Amino acid sequence: MQHLAMLTAASVLTACLGCRSIPPVRDSGDLLPLVPTDSFMAVIIPGDESKAGESWTPTPTDVLGAEPVILECARARDPYVAKHWHRYARQYSGASRHGNRVMYIGLFDIKFHPLDRLRRGLVIVDDGGTDYLELTYDVGLKQCVNRLES
Repeated sequence: MQHLAMLTAASVLTACLGCRSIPPVRDSGDLLPLVPTDSFMAVIIPGDESKAGESWTPTPTDVLGAEPVILECARARDPYVAKHWHRYARQYSGASRHGNRVMYIGLFDIKFHPLDRLRRGLVIVDDGGTDYLELTYDVGLKQCVNRLES
């Protein structure tokens, strides 16, 4: 049974790896910096330079500008996450979709997802329940969008 679980986990990871370029996990001496703020913790995932036009690196200004909007999106999508907003660290990554710059925002409950792990590289979660929520924010429209339509 344990082997089946490991094979299933490996299959899911392999499927996810085919969907999106994932930066290598960094060692503990090479942590991504935190966005400086007193009200939440955020990590910017650098864009993939080999995919110019598809991937970009959000700035702290992009992150801070999106924050009020993503709180409202979280309230609509998952009231539990919004109620415990202070417990959720974020990972921001940038992509271009149909000519629009969007940010994928992963919200992680730090009770279950240590901040140091979030600072080592992009974390992929499959059905995280209330421990995780992903939002897509269109930078030009200044609103959350459906990931599939962005």
